[in-house]
Amino acid sequence: MSVNWAVEDGDPRRQGRFLNEGPSACLVPLRPLSSPKPSAVETYLTQDKLGQRQDRGTLCTYGDTLVDQAAGDLNGRKFYLHQPDAAHARECYELTGPGQADWWLGEAANRKLAVLSEQAGIARFVSTPGTEFKFTLRFRDLRTWELGALWLALAADQPLIEHFVENLGLDRSRTPKLIAWLKRVASWKPDDDQRPLLALKVGHGRPLGLGSVRVRVKAMCRLQFDEELRPAMSSQNGSAELDQQRRSAVAALAQRIAQSFTDRQRADWVEQVFVPWLQVHRYAGRKSFDYPRDIARKVNGDSVNSERPGAKTIYNYHTNQRKRHAAGRKLPEAGTARSSGASGGLKSLEDLDGEGQ
Repeated sequence: MSVNWAVEDGDPRRQGRFLNEGPSACLVPLRPLSSPKPSAVETYLTQDKLGQRQDRGTLCTYGDTLVDQAAGDLNGRKFYLHQPDAAHARECYELTGPGQADWWLGEAANRKLAVLSEQAGIARFVSTPGTEFKFTLRFRDLRTWELGALWLALAADQPLIEHFVENLGLDRSRTPKLIAWLKRVASWKPDDDQRPLLALKVGHGRPLGLGSVRVRVKAMCRLQFDEELRPAMSSQNGSAELDQQRRSAVAALAQRIAQSFTDRQRADWVEQVFVPWLQVHRYAGRKSFDYPRDIARKVNGDSVNSERPGAKTIYNYHTNQRKRHAAGRKLPEAGTARSSGASGGLKSLEDLDGEGQ
């Protein structure tokens, strides 16, 4: 299977192709991405073994000692949540002025350039929201259920998801998270154009809300190799044939899963794998999100150096995490269990349906 380059579909000479056209030469000064990095153990590692610490440290790390029983496990793959607000609010992704805390992180008088040179970057030729691209995906020797997996991953919508679930043959009483997710779809008000239910992420600036895309299958053509290469089957977007082909392929995927798992295993897979996948890829109803921020604080009398006292920054948040943990490691364990909530950590996907952070 291979995918060719996506080419912009439209007049390349038209106005408004890119963000910040004009005197700024299509430059977009991105907000500093900063942490979390792999060193930010409060987000990269699970925080479920704090009760096994032999001191009053507040984090599960990669292992403070060789026999550290409270070492955390990797939290899994990193996904970037969609932020529809970025389509109409520059402040989500761009460093626009001194009203933003990140503006004050540099040392020089020109804060903006200092931040860009030390922590962030400058994007150029960022396509405006709604820009369409076209590409071709080629494959060979895919079984029907494999084609269904490809179709579901690339271009799933509400009807296709419901069709997939129906063909799994599930006992609905065993999948309460899935039932609740499907019921909440109506409140998210997905729309075919501006608010698709699900979307994918591509390109630079994904943590800041850029790069959300929706894939639509315009046509599917099956080639037959004989004396003359010719299409043996061709279906266009919106046709009954194309819709039937995708429904048949997704049904074959569901049946394959149903044959491979017991009823209990199938229900567990839906609740623990499929529903989180839907939640991560959900676009409709999302808000803007930000990294945790905090003000510079004193821990055990340590001095605080801050150019702008009281400013909440990402850097201060992670610095404070480490200060508290380092101070706690110097004290013996008090025998009281602690939860990861004391250290921030990641919210569960079910907690991301409310207002943005």
